[in-house]
Amino acid sequence: MNHFAIAGIVLTAVTGLYVASASNPNVVGERLLAQQQDIAALRMDADVLPALPPTGLDAAVFRKAKPRRFVWVSAGAPAQSGNGSRDRPFARIGDAVMMARPGTAIMVKAGTYNENVLFPKRTNGTPDAPIWLVSADGPQAARIVAPREGKWAAIGGGGTDNVVVQGFHVTGGHNGIQFSQNGYDYHDTVNNIAVYGNVIDNPKEDGVKINGGSNVIVADNVITNCYDEAIDLLGIVNGQISHNSVSKVDSRTGAISVKGGSDRILIDANKISDITSDGVLVGGWTSPRMASRPGYEGFEARNVRVTGNLVQGVGKRAVNIMAAQRVDVSGNYLDVSPTYGAAIELGRNHPRAAVALYSSDVAIANNQFSRTAGRMRSMEGTGKVRFLNNRNGGRPALSAGARPVPLPFSR
Repeated sequence: MNHFAIAGIVLTAVTGLYVASASNPNVVGERLLAQQQDIAALRMDADVLPALPPTGLDAAVFRKAKPRRFVWVSAGAPAQSGNGSRDRPFARIGDAVMMARPGTAIMVKAGTYNENVLFPKRTNGTPDAPIWLVSADGPQAARIVAPREGKWAAIGGGGTDNVVVQGFHVTGGHNGIQFSQNGYDYHDTVNNIAVYGNVIDNPKEDGVKINGGSNVIVADNVITNCYDEAIDLLGIVNGQISHNSVSKVDSRTGAISVKGGSDRILIDANKISDITSDGVLVGGWTSPRMASRPGYEGFEARNVRVTGNLVQGVGKRAVNIMAAQRVDVSGNYLDVSPTYGAAIELGRNHPRAAVALYSSDVAIANNQFSRTAGRMRSMEGTGKVRFLNNRNGGRPALSAGARPVPLPFSR
């Protein structure tokens, strides 16, 4: 047998449905599912998938919180003479961040700021009093331009908790916006991070990178011209990637990626286009130096729902599933690359990994493919797959992408 079996492991059409072929009984269509004794094992149970939004960042936590103090920044302010008040604002965003404590809203006025904005270690909010970093004069009125050289993100922090970043135009940086655990041991993780309504372009690597933590929302951002992933969640438990518009991503992996032992992730209503490789990568090849989160070994990603996304103009797969378990791919528009041959592919972790991990318990249903040929293929060793009620051709019948995001509070 070849390394890959083509076209959904030779799915056979029967009255518009799809049933498992003899070459791989793990691929299951609607007719066979109705007779299976283990149908419950294949159902995507709502109680193990993330809510919308994730419970750790619901409206009762951040959306209803109110600032306790304001710190102001203006690009036109005299250098080194401000105190952060509205009348005497700081000239640099970094000076305001140094003063932040729980409940601080950093109000950045219109203008261009040439700096890396870095949250110092232990500069954190709390669940009921986060730190807000916002473009105070409206979406993209404040622009942060950071050098692409070096290791620093345009906006970033290590071991950061309870922070909202909203409304900026972010250009450059090693990554555009990055919040990461300190080190590689998951000791000082990031938690309760919200990235809303930013325009991010031309980072050296990722547009938004969040690794090692829990309760993350990346929503309503426009991200373009990335050398690596547009959005990359690594080792995140309880995360949501929603309503982002992503284009011109030159990554060899995926425009949107979740891996490294990530669990309970919702990827919904994103518009993805003009991508060199994959549109959405569920799982993948995590760097050996970045161990999986303790207690989350044995998979690259688990309990992931990919729904309502519009994926067009990909060089390879619209959705690539590698060493991922319990994945629901439903209600998407998925482009079939004319040069690659599979819109959805199921594979394993790194071929040189000490333990081979394959994808299993995958439901692919109610999607619209751009054409009939080359919809799915799977690596030998893949576990059970459900493939049903998918259709071909026609114009996309869904709306996706970034929406306007108002300021979270009145000034």
